[in-house]
Amino acid sequence: MSTIAEPTSDRATIVFCIEAGRLESESLLMLESLRRWGGPIGQSRVLAVLPRRDRRLSPATLAGLESYGVELHDASRENEMTWYNWYNKVVAVRLADRLATTPVVIWLDSDVLVLRPLSELGLPNGAELAARREPVAPAIREPGSGTERFLGYWRRACDAVGVDWDAVPWLLADGPSPRQRIAFCAGVFAFRRGLGFSEVYADFTRRMIEAGVAYYDNVFWHNEQNAVMLAMVKLGLRFRELSRQEHHMLYQGMLEGPGAAPLVPDARLVHYSRSRDPEHWPRFMARIRGELPEYHDWLLGHGPLVQVRFPRDPAFLARKAYRKVYTELLKRKCSRVTASWNARNGGVA
Repeated sequence: MSTIAEPTSDRATIVFCIEAGRLESESLLMLESLRRWGGPIGQSRVLAVLPRRDRRLSPATLAGLESYGVELHDASRENEMTWYNWYNKVVAVRLADRLATTPVVIWLDSDVLVLRPLSELGLPNGAELAARREPVAPAIREPGSGTERFLGYWRRACDAVGVDWDAVPWLLADGPSPRQRIAFCAGVFAFRRGLGFSEVYADFTRRMIEAGVAYYDNVFWHNEQNAVMLAMVKLGLRFRELSRQEHHMLYQGMLEGPGAAPLVPDARLVHYSRSRDPEHWPRFMARIRGELPEYHDWLLGHGPLVQVRFPRDPAFLARKAYRKVYTELLKRKCSRVTASWNARNGGVA
């Protein structure tokens, strides 16, 4: 196992969330790849953030974090939305913004593999925020693309945070990805410190949740992700879209068939989502063998992700029930908000 005694890059600070369960295994694999192949940015200071108090780490995970020179920080007291899984990231990013001394903070989801030296995430050439486009719902593409049904969601989101939807820029077509309004995947992004991004990002996430913003079937989890783009627009940040090489999405639904992600044999970072789950593992490894064969044996040695079952103690079950009830109440609120908006605007969105 690789180790690092002290960070050797003063360009960026990397942050991610970790808690008991699948994030432990994913995080340790991400760190191994980062330290081994990430280049100078891969030797950055790394902060692991515990966002909730009921998901404590195993001794093996703690030892692994130490071996990679990772700092572990408990932010559970700062997490005001423990029921909303994606708010964990908001808490971690705010903490990293305060603790970092570097000009750039990089957020990495744990389900990524760093396979070559990272470059664009260091925000060269004056960029203030960098992320890769999110091509799936609720992204807005050209008229006639069928994505107009998501316009209501975006207008409600913009109303909640005080951003003009018409001011949201377009991204040019990129290979098979058509032209679209900016919508970022927030699994991998970087921002420049000192510009107020983390606070606006947190504020916008809260405001959209409190306003009951959601799209069809009361899906609201995108609010945290879309707050990244809306905060960028509000602050007028100079952005750079990450290339496919710097953020190659190989999600379980993108491995093969008509919706398959294009081949990126020179990928620097692979974001696999659930592709390491046992039911997707054979197709994922077939894709790796054909596209990134030099990493096949290394990844095969780690095997598919094995789901960890939590001890079913009363305290854990009580907190789980609380999250489920709160989530259901929010979905009902989202349904009422959407219906009211549709009634006022004469449409369905």
